[in-house]
Amino acid sequence: MTEPRARARTLTILVGSAAFVVVVAGMMSINGIVGPTFLAVCLTVTVHPLRHVLARVGLPAWAGTVACVLAVYAILLTFAVALVLSGARFAELLTRYEDEFQRWLTDIKDLLNQWGVGDSELDQIFSRLDIRAVAPYVAEAVSSATSVTGNILLILVLLLFMALDGSVIPRLAAKVPERHRSTVDALADFATGTRRYFVVATVFGVLVALADVVLLYALGVPEPWLWGVLSLITGYIPNIGFVLGLVPPALLALFDSGWQTALWVIVGYCVINFVIQSVFQPKIVGDSVGLSATVSMVSLIFWTVILGAWGAILAIPATLLVTKILVDRDPDTRWMSPLIAGREPVA
Repeated sequence: MTEPRARARTLTILVGSAAFVVVVAGMMSINGIVGPTFLAVCLTVTVHPLRHVLARVGLPAWAGTVACVLAVYAILLTFAVALVLSGARFAELLTRYEDEFQRWLTDIKDLLNQWGVGDSELDQIFSRLDIRAVAPYVAEAVSSATSVTGNILLILVLLLFMALDGSVIPRLAAKVPERHRSTVDALADFATGTRRYFVVATVFGVLVALADVVLLYALGVPEPWLWGVLSLITGYIPNIGFVLGLVPPALLALFDSGWQTALWVIVGYCVINFVIQSVFQPKIVGDSVGLSATVSMVSLIFWTVILGAWGAILAIPATLLVTKILVDRDPDTRWMSPLIAGREPVA
């Protein structure tokens, strides 16, 4: 009995692995559709409680639908505009510090000369360095992060129809036969966990952004409120988001006030991030969505590879969806839940 059972398990693992590869390859081939669609789903379930709030104060159902549509449109457009403005402003400010940039290159070249690096090699390297050449890369990064040119219309249309269907989905879900109840409950848990995650991430993101603004004001870094908004947006990217929000103010501090100010910016951002986002936030996020810090980091890498820039923002909700459907509701795989959550199961 043991040998046939072992063979069956091996066959199951091989078939499951092959299916996993096929699914991942398929998602990567259409990530331009999967990413925006899943973002629309996450935004829709996040603002869904607004419908119930308006219903309790006596407003008709259509008012809740309109409020949900306007809310998700406002969230999406605000973040997209903030990213575009921050990228454009960063590129513009960099061009003002061309002389400072050249002086830094000269100092670095002199230092490398003292260490024995020849002038010919340095000239070949430094001749290609131009601060103005950074602007196109900044614009490309912002375009990749927002996907405004190709996906904004798709997301807006999806959000509209999902918000319209949001008024009838709960009633239809309540009529699902009992044998399919576990799937409906898993989707409900996903919606609840997604709302909790975005609420927690937003609260901590606002705290970090305000602390960053105070720090940048104190150090005299240009456009502190703009980098505070950027810090809030990048805060939705687990673990490494603060690094992405740190680069623009650190570079501007370097060129505007010198390496000492840039160092203080880096130290201040690291301290703020460690205290708020590395000590308190992981504990609360873990309790809210049931994902350990290690799983969060692995999911960030995994979903970014599959979905690109969308995956960096949607890593936690995507992992939460997979966990709720394939792990928590399956008696054969439920034993993995404590390992994924990184804590003992609640009695």
